[in-house]
Amino acid sequence: MNSCFRITGHWPEDVTLRLVLARRCVVSLLIMLVAHLVGCGGVGRIVPTAPTAPAPPPEFLYVTNYSSNNISAFSINTATGVLTPVVGSPFTAGTGPNPAAVASGKFLYVGNSTSNSVSGYTIDQSSGALTSVPGSPFAAGTGPQAIAVDSSARFVYLANFWSANISAYSINASTGALSPVPGSPFGSGGTFYGITADPAGKFVYVSDNGFLRISAFAIDATSGALTAVPGGPFPAGSNPLGLVVHPSGKFLYVTDVPPASNGNVLAYSIDGTTGALAPLTGSPFAVGPQPLAVSIEPQGKFAYVSLIGGPTIAGLTINSTSGALTQMAASPFPAQNPLGVGIDFSGKFLYVSNPNLNSVGAYTIDGTTGALTAIGSPTAAGTGPIGIAVSPAH
Repeated sequence: MNSCFRITGHWPEDVTLRLVLARRCVVSLLIMLVAHLVGCGGVGRIVPTAPTAPAPPPEFLYVTNYSSNNISAFSINTATGVLTPVVGSPFTAGTGPNPAAVASGKFLYVGNSTSNSVSGYTIDQSSGALTSVPGSPFAAGTGPQAIAVDSSARFVYLANFWSANISAYSINASTGALSPVPGSPFGSGGTFYGITADPAGKFVYVSDNGFLRISAFAIDATSGALTAVPGGPFPAGSNPLGLVVHPSGKFLYVTDVPPASNGNVLAYSIDGTTGALAPLTGSPFAVGPQPLAVSIEPQGKFAYVSLIGGPTIAGLTINSTSGALTQMAASPFPAQNPLGVGIDFSGKFLYVSNPNLNSVGAYTIDGTTGALTAIGSPTAAGTGPIGIAVSPAH
């Protein structure tokens, strides 16, 4: 038994000893109680502070203004999707700026359709402001129409509409300056309209609406040079325009505008080894009048197509196994004058350029259904906004 309970002696002779022992007893009991509570997780336990979740990286939206020859830059409120102009916006571009793409959240590249060049900019990671990279602008082919950056952010590919070829560049990882890839330009055709690279950085696809086909190329991982994929080019409807590869890398989607009828999306499976294309069962999928740009949110569940004949935005659900497309229940969604389409890094917000209204429309994306809800009124941009790019890119 504990000595606290063995107080002996006679009263009053041992009173002093008894008091000393009593005090020792109380102290001992308190120590035992505290030790017990600490061991059981009660009073006295030191509870570690939960680690603070890292803040999401700043997101910025860049819109090329074709007629005012500049770039409107906006910061994105990652909670609401609301756009706020970046200090210093708009930023000077070449003549007729059109397509835009971001590389690793560090650099922005813009094709200048009239001056046959590509401008490069460093993105301020805090403010979103743009600064020209050394040597910018860089020579391109005739009529740069579309642009793509490979997934490693090492190469830029520019589809030239009139010269019907692809200008390829390597990116200086420190400065953002571009250098022509040996052998550039690549390919030939009728008129090259759209371009996209697959998420694995293995292939590049180009819509040729002059010869009504898709040209496919394999990317040399070292040099960035392009080699035609065996079996290509691949037939592509009546007027292939915008195109995008699914985040899984398994499917390619291309907007197509047949004469005197509603538009479609052509869908293909991608051979992961060779890059060859094969039409999916059910393709083409009807979407609405005059589809143009197409974009897929980062999770790969939903695709969105700007319908300039609507004017509306088609929302499509993607079957992850077959790649088949199904119109959402509420699709198409109201829009004002949609052309370019961009989706933010989180997949929560969608933005469209309105060239005839000199503005940018913003929408929230329902994570379950994919439905779009407008975020307030469109935000003013420059004159003739066309291309859209989001940093960091998804």
